[in-house]
Amino acid sequence: RSREVVMVENVQEVEDWLPHPLLPDTRSEMAVPIIREGKVIGVLDVQADTIAGLDDGDAKVLRILAGHIAVAISNARLFDKTQKRLREQIILRETTDILSSTLDIETILLHLTKQLCTAIDATSAYINEIDEKQGVYTVIAEYISPNACDEEKVSDLGESYPMSSEPLGGNS
Repeated sequence: RSREVVMVENVQEVEDWLPHPLLPDTRSEMAVPIIREGKVIGVLDVQADTIAGLDDGDAKVLRILAGHIAVAISNARLFDKTQKRLREQIILRETTDILSSTLDIETILLHLTKQLCTAIDATSAYINEIDEKQGVYTVIAEYISPNACDEEKVSDLGESYPMSSEPLGGNS
């Protein structure tokens, strides 16, 4: 919220100060905003066990550290985004490879459901074929990851269900 350092020399004199249960001996506290590209993205919070235990010199050091922390957070977020994009690109390439390497529909659909789970970190994926005349949909491909719960690990492959129980509400 504020872009300013907040220093409290004696936290016991502040009515709305919230003590940390793991730091019962805190007597003074300093909060330094972590700012990146003009936006406050966090707070570096430091406690001391003595009244007036933090001073302007500490604030100067903490501002510098907060700047470094802001860069580190930004870099970590950028790295995560880059890793996600890389995973997506790998999945797309692998999918293209499988689509161009076989005409076997079962192999293709199994690969697509597996890639879907990997891409969005899901535990299972299904491809259903709709038969409007019969009013049912049939599971024609599935992938169940090792992380799936026990209920998910029961195969639905080849099972048909009434359209009223279709995952998206039926009537499509």
